[in-house]
Amino acid sequence: MLNVHERRISAPVVVVSAHLWRLAARCEQRPLVRRKLARGVRARRALLSALRPRATPPPPHGRAERLASATGAAALAGVATVHFVWATGSTWPYPDATAFVRNVVGTSGTSRPPAAALSIGVGVLTALAAGAIAARPRLHPGRSLTLADLCAKGAGIVLLARGVGGLLGSAAGWWPTTPEFRRNNLRWFSPLCIALGAAALIAARNRSTAQPGRSA
Repeated sequence: MLNVHERRISAPVVVVSAHLWRLAARCEQRPLVRRKLARGVRARRALLSALRPRATPPPPHGRAERLASATGAAALAGVATVHFVWATGSTWPYPDATAFVRNVVGTSGTSRPPAAALSIGVGVLTALAAGAIAARPRLHPGRSLTLADLCAKGAGIVLLARGVGGLLGSAAGWWPTTPEFRRNNLRWFSPLCIALGAAALIAARNRSTAQPGRSA
């Protein structure tokens, strides 16, 4: 029990505390205070949202695009490697320069292979096309008409033109070539160019045409 002196001291403290509580409640009800509190909550939510790691959505490419990209890039890388080997003076897979020229170049009466610079140039262009085709399906949506797009589509058009022109030219005899080159062009060179050109165009297909149901 409190004595009379303690009651006289504690009574004003209780009154002041109650007044402060009522004043604080009134401040919380004011619009300015509410706006500041709401602003602080929004700022906190925005900061947490910015710091939260976000998963990058996978490119919406289907299995056909990925398969064409992988096979086309691997085949073009192999073709580029063969041209780099020829640039060193090798006649692989033929035993000598005469057989190489007759089967690969298509000219007779000479055993001199093409210049090394020509083989290196073809190898570099083929390697660039392989890299573009390999990278094209991995680009994220919104990066249309990039350098990879142009390289992949350009390589596809050039390869298709080479394949179709080679088939028609060798079949119709539009230019003089050796029988060995004509046979290889009809069996291997032109069909391979057509297949690689189709793979390049499929890999470079526009993302808007890819169906969502086909993506894995």
